[in-house]
Amino acid sequence: MLKDMDNLLRMEKISKSFPGVKALDSVHFELKRGEVHAIAGENGAGKSTFMKVLTGIYKQDEGEIYYKPQTRTGNGNQYYTSGTQSFARSFCCK
Repeated sequence: MLKDMDNLLRMEKISKSFPGVKALDSVHFELKRGEVHAIAGENGAGKSTFMKVLTGIYKQDEGEIYYKPQTRTGNGNQYYTSGTQSFARSFCCK
């Protein structure tokens, strides 16, 4: 369960592997009410995999995701939306 009512999202010990590569290794992420985060890194760092696990496109191999008071342990294919709150991927070009 979320330990702090200001937390909207908590990802604990998230791991995801593909044949020959461990894309995410025990990742922890926390999002509090009113925060905005950007995920940045080199090619192959796991940014897209992280977002796909967060949005339910990929099922994590290990770890738990807490969204508000609910837990998702990796059922996949779920998108999180609560009223006007949602998680989205955004792309930009130079």
